[in-house]
Amino acid sequence: MRKFFMLMVLCNIGFLNAQQQVANPPGTIKLNDSVYIDAIPVSNLMFEEYLVVKMELDAKGYASFQKYAENTPDTEIIKKFPINYIIPNLTLLYQHSPALLKLGYDNNFRFSEHPVLNVPKILATDFCNWRTEMVAYLWQNNGFDSALAEMSDKISYRLATKTELIEAFDFFSESKSTVDFKRKLFKIKKDDIADKYTRFPIQEMTLSDEVYQDDSGYQYTGFRCVCEVKR
Repeated sequence: MRKFFMLMVLCNIGFLNAQQQVANPPGTIKLNDSVYIDAIPVSNLMFEEYLVVKMELDAKGYASFQKYAENTPDTEIIKKFPINYIIPNLTLLYQHSPALLKLGYDNNFRFSEHPVLNVPKILATDFCNWRTEMVAYLWQNNGFDSALAEMSDKISYRLATKTELIEAFDFFSESKSTVDFKRKLFKIKKDDIADKYTRFPIQEMTLSDEVYQDDSGYQYTGFRCVCEVKR
């Protein structure tokens, strides 16, 4: 089992790197002037990070990071959250999926960058809201880039729509900036997951009741966020 320490959501995990350009909200690539979409579906490691922080905040009596930050002096805000990959949080998430548990999808590091699967929509929506709060706080308090601070209240993560997912794959395919995995999900190697726009052999939930790749016959469902930016 590997152990990570997270400096808020900047950390070594890398999906929220506040030193990216302002025009590129953490974890995303540009779809158009106001919409940026996750390059990969939300991964096991990303979702584990979310679960750890939410539990820490819940223990302190806060339902959101925003409320916690508003009511806590900056010098007292927790800067590190211990993350033990991936027990027990994802084990609980996958408790009704014995096939995934048998594979070790909940705690084997080789699946850490694979899509988190079959997440209830209410949690997927909350994950996107959490990202908005965390990135806004990090950008507002980054201490080295005033442009980031100015943009901190102009970003909002949410679930992607089916239309956005279709447009994204077509758009990035034209520039040969896509990875489209056709092999079985569990045979994809961690090292094969690149920074390009990536489509896994899964269905993806959307902002509405529609499902992307719903005619594929894929057994599992993941999700990705988009970030809307107000100019």
